[in-house]
Amino acid sequence: MSSRQDQRVAEGATAIQSQRDTIVNQGLSSNDFRSIVESLFDQMPKFIETALTAMDVRLNAFEDSLIKRFDHDATAKREAFSDPDFLHIVIEAQRAYARTGDPETHGTLVDLIAKRSSEDTRSRRAFAINEAITVVSRLTKNDMSELAFAFYARHTKNPAINDLSSFCANLNAYIYELLDDLETDRDSYEYLVSQRCTAISALEISLLDIWRQVYPGLFMKGFSAEEVDKIVEDSTPDVKFLLTPSEFDPSRRRPRAISLEELLSIYRTPSVSEEHVRRIWSQAIASLADDDAIVQKLKPECPRIEEVIYKWNSSSLKSLDLTTIGKVIGHARLTQIPTFENADLSIWIK
Repeated sequence: MSSRQDQRVAEGATAIQSQRDTIVNQGLSSNDFRSIVESLFDQMPKFIETALTAMDVRLNAFEDSLIKRFDHDATAKREAFSDPDFLHIVIEAQRAYARTGDPETHGTLVDLIAKRSSEDTRSRRAFAINEAITVVSRLTKNDMSELAFAFYARHTKNPAINDLSSFCANLNAYIYELLDDLETDRDSYEYLVSQRCTAISALEISLLDIWRQVYPGLFMKGFSAEEVDKIVEDSTPDVKFLLTPSEFDPSRRRPRAISLEELLSIYRTPSVSEEHVRRIWSQAIASLADDDAIVQKLKPECPRIEEVIYKWNSSSLKSLDLTTIGKVIGHARLTQIPTFENADLSIWIK
């Protein structure tokens, strides 16, 4: 038997050689493809029935939540349902939740509708909320958590925080709710840019720098005993009432306030002038604890502090600027966290 397998192949043909049986799979035939498609279409009524059942369940749940919100929220205005623009956006919200069924989407949409009901139809906030409702259905749970954490870190300050323990308790609530959803992949944040929720700035700020700016009094290293004596010598013994032990070293003293405004408004006495108060503050704020000292001090009461700092500093969160739409959605997501003070949106959007 000859082992030669010479072949001549015309243009466009394929040459195949084998010394045993050869099976050539050239894909689905037209009849095979038709059979698959017809089988799918035969099942379509069942798919539609399943989808309609799921949609009814979601719409009923959404309706119940909306009624409950308007029953218990004094700021939600029922008369808004007579406004065609408001009705249109309620229908948009229903469609959004019917499509996703996501619990975070559910809660965020209910909050947005309640907020929208208290706004004039032609106000800037009404337009922003309308846009936010249309965008929410295209965001994942991770997307909304990223907007919420960026809003929390960059745009809020809790007046109840007066020491590191209350700071940690407040931070832990947001870590518990949001941290696991925060992504470090840049694609996640570029998607938020595409949805007009954010811009990625060339400027960066670390999470610890934000905290030092928002709560500077908490992170002051404080004055030594010698420095306190010099302050008293330059002003009056009454100035000691403005000072309290530093959280980083109890032997040192820092101003008895989180911010200069608080110090000026609460701890003024006739014998201590505003000039003295401002001078003490400027000296104290020039010496803030460094990153390592802050992390080590917070870690016992905030075990995941290093993780949250890593996620912020290694992702686009450090350079994320929220647009008006991003602020609206971030604020709405935060209102689902019990510890968040549901402050009026007008504080941030005029």
